[in-house]
Amino acid sequence: MSRVLICSIGQLGHLNPMISLARHIAAAGHEVRVATGPDMAHQVAHTGFRHLPIGDPGELRPEAFTESRGRRLIAELTPRWIEDLERHVAAWRPDVVVRQWLEGASLVVAARLGIPQVICEVCLRLPPEHSAYHPALRIARDYGVDPRALDGDLWLACYPPRFARPGTPRLPHEHHIKPLLYDLLPEGDPYDLMPDRERADPPVPPPGRPLVYATLGTMYNKATSVFGALAEAFAGQDYDVLMTTGPDCDPESVLPGGPPGNVRLARYVPHSVVFQRCDVVISHGGFNTVMCALAERLPLGLIPLGSDHGTNARRCAALGVALVYPRCVQEPYLHVAPEDVDPALVREMTATLLSEGSYRDAARAVGAEIAALPGLDHAVRLIEDLLKAR
Repeated sequence: MSRVLICSIGQLGHLNPMISLARHIAAAGHEVRVATGPDMAHQVAHTGFRHLPIGDPGELRPEAFTESRGRRLIAELTPRWIEDLERHVAAWRPDVVVRQWLEGASLVVAARLGIPQVICEVCLRLPPEHSAYHPALRIARDYGVDPRALDGDLWLACYPPRFARPGTPRLPHEHHIKPLLYDLLPEGDPYDLMPDRERADPPVPPPGRPLVYATLGTMYNKATSVFGALAEAFAGQDYDVLMTTGPDCDPESVLPGGPPGNVRLARYVPHSVVFQRCDVVISHGGFNTVMCALAERLPLGLIPLGSDHGTNARRCAALGVALVYPRCVQEPYLHVAPEDVDPALVREMTATLLSEGSYRDAARAVGAEIAALPGLDHAVRLIEDLLKAR
């Protein structure tokens, strides 16, 4: 049995895929602990893993995470994360650190102590021409870490090869695996924030009409005006809609007057439930949502709001699996301001995705590639092989 430290930025979009891998590692008999922000204590508790808090509560503000501002924010917070992580590692020396490629605190701690590193690419890494903007590169330089440590000892690219940025060179120790898709935990609801009335009412409409699933994920769901625009876009259409607002967002606060008759609201619905039933996904373009939809071979309508959404939207458009909101601003990153989302354009996007089969055909091709990838059990074996070789 080995000691495996999972490190994640303290937000659900970053933590959830790492929890998926952690569960497989633990099932193989290894001891797992999760180092992430204190705001994630509740979510980690549901997994049964020991939570090692790093940083301060409330320091990761959703409005700060554009591509440029997010890099600066992480750079400012990383020194404190390093201090916290060093204390945890001193008390519990892991055999391996499993981290995300853009996170610098565990990079520094692992490199200082010679602990092997497994890198999870759960959002696309930067192309070579933009490598100077790597969010952890500055951290490595500031702390005297060899920049080669940025690539770790084992690299898990958690997406199909065709989704990679064009021109991104494959690393010699890189392995593509199935996306780290997070879903309902077997022992119960991972978000017990939901009131009983929401649990009791099945949110997924019965079969009969096409179903559109709409979500803004778990961070950009704070852009509540977009939910109103989506509801207006979908109202009265000849399809049903399931819209999830996120575990920390009360559906009644999003649409105080109630949703249109063909729209159902819920905080959270397991992807295994909704994606197998729906026909089209309308989303902000978060990496996890995109991968879940493509794994189920579903076309997407993408309204990028910030962070890496624009990158994902461009890749989806290039692969023919998605329509991207047509009035995005190009600089400094592809996005649309929440208040500028036009219901008429969303309605048109949705109608096109439902009526034109080319998007579904392209999504099926990408989904087939995902299905053929080795799964998380293979990832665990790669980690074990790394430890045996040390």
